[in-house]
Amino acid sequence: MARLDYLASAKDLVQVGAAIGREFTYELLDAVAARERADLDRGLARLVRSELVFQRGTPPEAVYTFKHALVQDVAYASLLKSRRSELHGRIAAVLEARFADLVARQPELLAHHLTAAGLADRAIDFWLRAGQLAAGRSANREAISHLTTALEMLGNRPPTDDQLRRELEVQIALGPPLIATGGFAAPEVEAAHARAEHLARRFGHRRHLAGALRGLCYVNHVRGRIQHTSELGSELVDLAEQDDNLVMQADAHNVLGFNLFHQGEHRSAREHLEISSARILHAGDPADALSRGVNIHVFGCAYSAHVGWHLGFADAALRAAQDAIDLSDRLAHPFSLAVALSYAAMLHQFRREPTEVRARADAASSICTEHGFSYYRAWAAIMNGWAVAEEGDVEDGIARVRVGVRDLRATGAELRLPHYFGILADICRRAQRLDDAAFALAEARAVAERNDEHWTDANLHLIEGDLALAIGDQAQAERCLRRAMESAQAQNARALLLRGSTKLVRLLAAGDRRAGAYDELAKIYGSFTEGFETADLKDARALLDELA
Repeated sequence: MARLDYLASAKDLVQVGAAIGREFTYELLDAVAARERADLDRGLARLVRSELVFQRGTPPEAVYTFKHALVQDVAYASLLKSRRSELHGRIAAVLEARFADLVARQPELLAHHLTAAGLADRAIDFWLRAGQLAAGRSANREAISHLTTALEMLGNRPPTDDQLRRELEVQIALGPPLIATGGFAAPEVEAAHARAEHLARRFGHRRHLAGALRGLCYVNHVRGRIQHTSELGSELVDLAEQDDNLVMQADAHNVLGFNLFHQGEHRSAREHLEISSARILHAGDPADALSRGVNIHVFGCAYSAHVGWHLGFADAALRAAQDAIDLSDRLAHPFSLAVALSYAAMLHQFRREPTEVRARADAASSICTEHGFSYYRAWAAIMNGWAVAEEGDVEDGIARVRVGVRDLRATGAELRLPHYFGILADICRRAQRLDDAAFALAEARAVAERNDEHWTDANLHLIEGDLALAIGDQAQAERCLRRAMESAQAQNARALLLRGSTKLVRLLAAGDRRAGAYDELAKIYGSFTEGFETADLKDARALLDELA
């Protein structure tokens, strides 16, 4: 403070600079301070000689930085409150009038000065703009900070219709960065979309209502509330079909497709995913199909890969997964790429390809760690654990899967837990930890029943059959395999039907019922038109040749 007082007339300049920020330009200071150019230059030279600020470049292109944040704090604290408010108002006016490009790039600068000047109405608009801009460049935590500031300011104002409409815009903008950082099932994601739904219904805002319902579909789907998601998805489709926005329509059909897949309705899921893809392509460039912070064509392709594999189209599934990755790369959109890589990792896990699983999971994990995507980071950890176990380190694989499941549940997610617990049960069986395997399998079934998530039923029967064989109960193993095949048949899951049939033939290879099982396997194998280089089809072909 003594050093500032010693500056005499230059003290006013350092106070103005402190109000601008830790760093300020000559041009902005000149406009705000409103001094004669010679007087301004002398004052700045004195500041630089005092070493309270550093200078880069030469006026009028010079930039000045406070030597330490404490220097800025002391200079700012020396201002009377009325003077501070006046200065911030002047800075805001200058920014808008003379630095439009800077405001367009960094609207949070103007928002900050408007806030400090007490101009709350206009500040809220610029905090919203700053949040939307930050979310668009995947600066999710920054976006949340800006948008939360806007909400706090709105909360301090009378709840007029105008203010509530502005809140609706903020809540809609807040959803995607919350999803990215906290996961689809996080409580704050639900709160933002539930509030947006309430406000959108109040004001009859169809597109914001669609956005809010889509967010709530994510919340409920990932929490494993399959039936409630069906109800929300049906309303969303009805709402979207009343609008001419093809991307909105596509995303609504994605909801039903995603949900039907987890119910084991693979053919119906494929129909909705195909409708979604057609609408997106008709709308224009799939790169523009963004909803709730993710490219929905990426999401649709990723799900199509999983649906296609279950239906028995392994090669088409692989192409769909690669299409999702390629589009994400073209977008340079980290969250969409995390989605594409995570789904690709699981597809390769279906296909029993540990090297590819590890490559995709590691890539997804790297992106998620860099950007704070907690949900997909946990997903990648589970896939990585499966790959590690397949490559021989079973105990490490078990540990990794357990950590991944723990972290996934910490986000509020329950979706796919039956599959993840099935993976854990199978690895524990291979480690001869049969009690742990039985416990994990029981938990998989309990979650599947509780959430009505049945896409993995056939696979769980297969795992139970392998566990029965491990304890020497061949009769129970056979019953499990037959139940697996019945379930796969009912769901049109030909990939799992083939896997079950191969296991059954191998089990009955020495018995007098081998012929019937062999003929059934040959029939199932003959229904395939692609995927002949996958592990399941190779196993089936080798067994058929061996027993022919």
